[in-house]
Amino acid sequence: LKDTLERLTIASCPEIEGNFMDLADFPQLKSLILRRIDYITGDIRGIGEISFPKLENILLPKNVYGGSGYKIMRISEATDFIATIYSIKKQRHRHSSLFEDFNWYLSESSPDWYEEEFAFAYPFSFCSYPFSFCFVRAGSRLGWRWERKFIYTPDNNFEVNWLDPLP
Repeated sequence: LKDTLERLTIASCPEIEGNFMDLADFPQLKSLILRRIDYITGDIRGIGEISFPKLENILLPKNVYGGSGYKIMRISEATDFIATIYSIKKQRHRHSSLFEDFNWYLSESSPDWYEEEFAFAYPFSFCSYPFSFCFVRAGSRLGWRWERKFIYTPDNNFEVNWLDPLP
């Protein structure tokens, strides 16, 4: 199985536990989707040049450091966090869209967290998080930005921090 498995999708299985990095040396694994699994752990900083050599698609739960929906404690952590993921994306054999569908958030328990005054006056304003951040692609360029995420209204996007130089 280890030498032939190409795609693995596990969703909503509360009895599954372990570290996603235990699959890092599966040489043919192209797609790893771990969705809504509370007991999968790990840290994307462990993904090196030889880890997941053929990976094209990945979705990790929010309790994995770097997983989709992961929450940082300080706004100032975002730059280093993105730099870590960007370094993985730039490894020679990585698929260019890796991690680009992820959103990450500022934790509600962060000292940087705040709620606007109108949130109390309009409790059904459908604001999910004051801040999330994600990758942005424009042509061949890749950057990242903070966003103000709303559930039923358009998001407010902030300035893009470009990672790639102008072509």
